[in-house]
Amino acid sequence: MDRYNLLDRVGKGTYGVVYKAKDKKSSETVALKTISLIEEEGIPSTAIREIALLKFLKHQNIVVMHDVIHMSDKLTMVFEFSSLTSKSTSTLARPDSTSSPSSLSSTSFSSVSPFATSRRSYTATSSRRTCC
Repeated sequence: MDRYNLLDRVGKGTYGVVYKAKDKKSSETVALKTISLIEEEGIPSTAIREIALLKFLKHQNIVVMHDVIHMSDKLTMVFEFSSLTSKSTSTLARPDSTSSPSSLSSTSFSSVSPFATSRRSYTATSSRRTCC
């Protein structure tokens, strides 16, 4: 973890905290998602599932996971940093905007469809199901 300078805490969730950080080697801004590990429980299955999916999925609307750092007391996932969050994108199409309901529906579908397509091809080509 000495490779990164923490800049700001971006958010906190049920399983961990997300920080904005600067990679000392490349000067790239990244997001570090840290998950505290409980020795008796090990790595949460949700984290394993997320890592497995992000290693497989490659799409312009999905953040890139650069690395996973496993230490005895925490797991850190290194992502490309995106200034857009689910909270900020939910304000892009406000009810008072000029967008029609059909265009909003189409936009919502197009943002979800990469997941559906990728999941279908993943389960169809995989000899064993490792997630979900």
